[in-house]
Parts: sequence; C-alpha cells; structure tokens
Amino acid sequence: MALFNIRLLTCILYLHASLQSLLYIYIYQIILNVSIVQIVEEDRQLLARRFARKRFDWYCVQRIEFGISNKHTIIEGTLVAIKQVSRATLKEDQYKALQQEIYLLKKLKHENIVKYIDCIETDQFLNIILEYIESGSLASILKKFGSFPESLVAIYVKQVLKGLEYLHQQGIVHRDIKGANILTTKDGTVKLADFGVATTLSEDTTQSNNIVGTPYWMAPEVIEMSGNLSTSCDIWSLGCTVIELLTGNPPYFDRLQYAAMFQIVQRDCPPLPEGISNECRDFLIQCFQKDPTLRDDATTMLKHIWITKSWHIVQGPNLPEEVTNTIRNHIVDQSNFGTFITDSFIEQVPQLVQCQSPRKIDKSSAVRDSQLDSLRQLKLRTSHQIKQNGFWGQNEDGKSMREINELITQLTEQNDNSQIIKILELLKDTIPNDKCKEYFIHTGLTSLLEIIEKYMPLYCENNSQDQQSLQILKLIFELINIVVDQNPQLLELSCYLGAATFYQQITSFEFHKELRVEAAYFLGQLTYFKEGYLLSIGGLDNLLELIDTSDISNNIDLIGLALDTIILLYDLNTISQRNLSRLLISKFITYRLVLIAEQIQNIDVNLMIKSLNILVILAKCEDKIVKQSLCEKEVITRLATFLNQNQEQALLKTIKIFRYLSTEPNLQPHLDGFAIIPRALTLLKKDLPSQGPMIADILRIIFYLTKLNHDKQEELCLYEGVPLLLELFKLPSEQENQISMKKAAISILCSLATSSERCKQKLQENGGITIYVGLLTTNLNITKLLDTIVKLIELDQTQRIPLSKNIDILVGYFKNNTVPMYYLKNLDLVYYFENNFWNSQYKRIRVS
Repeated sequence: MALFNIRLLTCILYLHASLQSLLYIYIYQIILNVSIVQIVEEDRQLLARRFARKRFDWYCVQRIEFGISNKHTIIEGTLVAIKQVSRATLKEDQYKALQQEIYLLKKLKHENIVKYIDCIETDQFLNIILEYIESGSLASILKKFGSFPESLVAIYVKQVLKGLEYLHQQGIVHRDIKGANILTTKDGTVKLADFGVATTLSEDTTQSNNIVGTPYWMAPEVIEMSGNLSTSCDIWSLGCTVIELLTGNPPYFDRLQYAAMFQIVQRDCPPLPEGISNECRDFLIQCFQKDPTLRDDATTMLKHIWITKSWHIVQGPNLPEEVTNTIRNHIVDQSNFGTFITDSFIEQVPQLVQCQSPRKIDKSSAVRDSQLDSLRQLKLRTSHQIKQNGFWGQNEDGKSMREINELITQLTEQNDNSQIIKILELLKDTIPNDKCKEYFIHTGLTSLLEIIEKYMPLYCENNSQDQQSLQILKLIFELINIVVDQNPQLLELSCYLGAATFYQQITSFEFHKELRVEAAYFLGQLTYFKEGYLLSIGGLDNLLELIDTSDISNNIDLIGLALDTIILLYDLNTISQRNLSRLLISKFITYRLVLIAEQIQNIDVNLMIKSLNILVILAKCEDKIVKQSLCEKEVITRLATFLNQNQEQALLKTIKIFRYLSTEPNLQPHLDGFAIIPRALTLLKKDLPSQGPMIADILRIIFYLTKLNHDKQEELCLYEGVPLLLELFKLPSEQENQISMKKAAISILCSLATSSERCKQKLQENGGITIYVGLLTTNLNITKLLDTIVKLIELDQTQRIPLSKNIDILVGYFKNNTVPMYYLKNLDLVYYFENNFWNSQYKRIRVS
C-alpha cells in the first residue's frame, strides 16, 4: 500500500562516450517513442561516484504509476528499478517511514525478497535503487491471464512462505501481503516487495492510531487494533492472497472497504472458494484462525500437506513465460526428492465440494432419526399398493384425473362428516404421480381450503373435543402435505392459494398434536424449498410455537421437527447467522433449548444433541447480545450441569459453548461461581491419555479465562494446572491439531511467568525458567518463549543460574536457527562468548 505519491522508473545505468550518448538518445526516441528524462548534473555525478563509474547518464526507459516497465532494453548495461520520491512534498512522518523501509531492506538478503541495491539522496529526490523484477506482480499476471489453477497457487505460496519465514525469523512483520506486492521474475522466482508499512516486533505499535495494510487483506486483530503486533497477521493476509489468486479477488471484494472490514471482524472465517481440494481448504482454515495465537507460523505452514504434496500441473499454451518457468522450477525441485513426473503434465481435477444441506425434510438424517418416520411411512402409499386397490387402468393418468375430479365434486356437495372422511381417504390413494398432483392443486385445493374454513371454527368452539372435525382437518392437512411433498413448484402454488396461512394457525399449543405435526412438516418443507419465504410470512413465530416446553416428553417428534427446521435455516444462510440469532433470542429460545436438553437427556439423546447444536451456534455468534442471552442465570446454571455429562457428544458440545463464551471478556464474570477452570482441568486430565477431541477446546477455555486475569491464573496453578499442561508436550506432534494444542499450552504457560507471586512459586516448583528453555526444542512459539525467558531474567537475576545450567539447550537451538541479536544481548550470551563458555560453538551460531 503506497504511503505517498511514488514514481517508479525503470532505468539503465551504463557507461558511454559523448558521441555514443547522442546516438543512444536518438535510438530511444525512435524505437521506444518515450521522452528522455536526464538527471541534473549533481545527481549524475553522485551516481557516478557511488557506482565507481567515470561518467553516468540516467535515462528513463518508461515512466509509469505503481508498476515497473517490462520492455526490453537495447543498450547493454545494468537494469534496475528506482523508487523515486520528491523531497519537496515529503512530510516528516513519511520521511521516517521511508527510512524505516530502507533500514529493513538493507538487512534482508533472501532469494524470495526483492534485493536492495542502494539509496541516493539529493536535494530534489530520494532514490531507492532496487532489483528490477521484469515480470511484475502476480496481481498484474492475474489481471492479464485470469485466475490461477490451485496447483500453481500452491507453488507460488510455497515461495512466499519461505520469504515470510525468513522475515519473521528476523523479527519483521510485512503487514501488506497481497498479490500486488508479490513479484515474479522470468526464471519463475517469487519475491516479496513493498516494505513501506513493514515493522519490527520490538517496535511499539500499540500507541499508533493508524490501521496499516490493505483492508481486504487485513487480519481482524489489525482492524480492531487489539494487542501487540505479531507475525500472525501476515499468515491471515497470505490466506486472503490464496483466495485472490484462485478467484481473481480477495474475500469480500464485492463490498466497500469499511463493510469488508466489518465482515472480517464479525465472521469466524471468510467464505472459502468452491471446488478447492480438501488440503487447500484445510490450509485456508489454518490461515483464518480468528485467534492469532492459534494461527500456525510460516515454518509450520511450509510443512502443510497442501504445500508439500507433488502437484501435476497443466502447462497451457497461453501461460506467460514466468509461469511456465515457475512450473519448470517446481518440477526440478520435486525431482530432487525422487518424485517421478511425466513429461506431459496432467491436470489436477479439483475436488468439488457440494454445499448440500444434510437436513432435507423427510429424507434427511435429522428427520429420519425422529420417530415421526413411522408416521410418514403410513401416509405415503407405494404405487404397488394403489394398483392393488384397483384405481389404475390402461390410461392411468387420465383415469386418475377423472376420479380426482369426481371426488372433488362429491366433496363440495357432501354435508355428512363420515362421508367427507371417506372421500378424503379415497383422494389420498388417487394421487399417484406429479401430473395428478398438479391437476389436484389446480382443481381441488381451493375446495379443501373452503372446507378448512368451515370446520376450523367448529373444532375451536368445541374445545378440540369434536373428533370428526379433528379427523377431517387432519386428513386435509395430511393430503396437502402428500401432494406438495418434495415438489417446490406445487409448494409455491399452494402458498399462493393460501394454504400456508392455515398451517400457521394450527401451530398453536391449543391444537391437537397430530395437526401440529402436519404444520411442522409443511413449515419444514417451506424452509428447505422456498428459502426466505418462511421468514417473510412471519413463520418463525409459528415455528417456535411448536417448541412446547410444557410437556416435552410427549412432544418429542414435534420438537424434533421444529429444531431440524431451525438448524436448516442456519444451514441455508438465507439471512446472516447474526440476524437469525437475534430473532431467535428475542423469542427466549435459549431457555427453551437448555430446558429441553435437561429434561430429555435420559429419554432421547438425539434431541438433546440437536438442542445443544443450536446453543453452540448461538454461542459462536459474533454478537454480544446473543452471547449475553446464554449467560442469563437460568440458562448458564443449567448449562454448567452438562459439564458433568457422561454422554461424550453432549459433553463436547457443552465445552464448545463455554469455549465461545469465554472469548468475550465482559461475559467472563458470569462464568464465576461454576468452577469452570477446575472442571476443565479434571476433563483435561481424563481426556489427555486418550488424546480425545475435547483437549483443544478445553485449552482454549483455560487460555481465555486466564488471559490477563491473575485470580484465574492462581486458580489454574492451585489445581495443579502447570504439570498437567507440561504433560501435553509428551504427546507426538505429527498431527496439525496437536501442534495447535501445544501452541495454546505455551501461550498459557508464558502468561503465568509474569503473573502473581503464587504463580511464580508454582512455576518454580515445576522447573521455573528451565520449563521455557526446554520448550524451545518444540520449535513452537519461539519468539514468545524467548521473550518470556528475557522477562524472567529481568524480574529475577537469580534465574541466570538455572539458565547457565541449561546452556547446552540454548546452544543447540541457536546453532540451527537464526536468532535476532536482541535476544543474545538480553540473555547476556555475548558475555558467555567472551568468557569462552561456548568456544567452537560460537562460530557456528548464525546471528541476524
């Protein structure tokens, strides 16, 4: 992101004689048809002295805004890029930012970072001379040739990660990773550029009121300006860049910048592209971890299966030279590891992920699990049964339609209730296929609705005791459901004719359960096939009426259908989850759900899990009012009892609820009094040997509750949390989730180091500073561990004694890793060098 108005000039620096100079100018004017811009005499002499040349002239090959010329030069010489800034319009803070960029560029020497050559200051201009990258940025290639295949993106991302790994090891955060700042050479090498907003980790960025970076690529913590700067924000931006290369645009690019920033902060994860592989999806999910402490670093991401797998790539005829060279280099790299790649590249077919809801009404697992299946099976007759009843002849459709017409005519003329019931039962068996169903909707539905209008008042006047009226109404609602079953067109037509209004009326608890079941089924189909229609007619209130908590055990099927429909509303995402959650909590849904889960836990486990699933969605919602509804006394008290639940799935859902609630600092006081940390440690101790799925969520609960809260940190230490956390590091680290868990544990342990005296005492009992020195061998959260070691020494100089006893571990780490001089000075390791404590090892240590 440019900080000021910068002119980028592609220049040729070359020696010449006086006559040659005139000839070259003439050639440039004829062939390139550009104006020649000659530097003032003072600038030319300064350039000549700097490059040890006798005489230099600086001519502009092509002048452009925010880009670099890709034209070939005629004159033999050195091709460089010059970032030129006018000093006349340069403000003091802008000048400091430029000096910071120059300072960083001088330090950086890596094949995946653009090379700094020199800086020349004159009275008129500040000129930063950089390596010339002839092919331009990935964004420019993307604009010219369209989006990249996933396999090619993986190769580019691998090189970017190598550059980021080097940057982060130097303690530098780029803060503006995007396609426009990733350049590529003709030989296929990718280089990071534009360090205008880059900074060091040691620099205090918390005092700044400016948000730096480009909005669509920004991490949520950067937008919120929360906490200290970390390298994790570059990993988030890299994930946005992957989406940019795959689709042509970063996430939320269709929105205005402020709207996009709002979505980044509010949503858990940006929308992922369709059709990407499972490996790519997992890579992006790792990049988009909302909590920056849980995001993997560049070193770990380089080991991700999406990066390390052997890609087979299509080399099409329209690919630019720099892309084909990138592919060629990748093939050479793969062949070095003994990977066999054929001469003709094979296109990787993307694995399409179909976004189908698993909760289809009547055919979904959700409804199939319900006891209502037996009822539905009784209603739907097979064609074989209909044939046996003798309703089908040679011309099946025509005969059925005639019979439907005759029955409808008899129905309108009949006043005897028993006869109406018989005709309705006959109609159920006379509608074998879609043609007959459509004919029935057009010719007979209005007649049925008229009968409903006649019998509904009679049913209500008799306080639901009129069994014949109940039977007639039940048969009509059941018949309509059979006709519109799995048919969106007929469902829509029935709503236009007014059927939905009658179904809405019978959801009230005043009506018989059998009628309410038919209403639940109709509203469920309406939700699935006609997205948004249920909400537009005010059907959410009717849906919640079906969740009758006055007699839960006798309404299991009814409540199950209603919960399925609510989950379906979330899955379809017709309106945002935040808005839907706000609508639901306004109807006191949280209390109903927790009451259902409590009363049904020993009767129907599936219904209990459905209730907890919705509670998890509400707790996950990025809305404080929604989360506040879960912390009301009647709700949170019942939820806490589920932490003692023996049913594993229910326990896992409950832990997730508390995990999401604990992320909100303002809600943490509501969790006091329920012994969340002791309970979490008990569950962790129980689940640790089996490496169960709850460990990650338990650690996050502990992390959020103890973060900046000395009382909770003391509670953690009091219940022997430190040795339990250290046990976690004995688990193998091959799996991604285990790495994430260990990173969370390191964050918790590091927070204890600067806590109260009780916490420090407990840490000392378990090894003190040697804990953090030993954890360096995990190669996780290294910067945080080194910072903690430095702080411990600053607070207590006696910690140097155990540190000196573990000097071999530090030597082993520093031998194999690049370490900023900052840590060597603060750990007084230079002193050990001078006193020959390390002797030959000193020469083997690489210091940035």
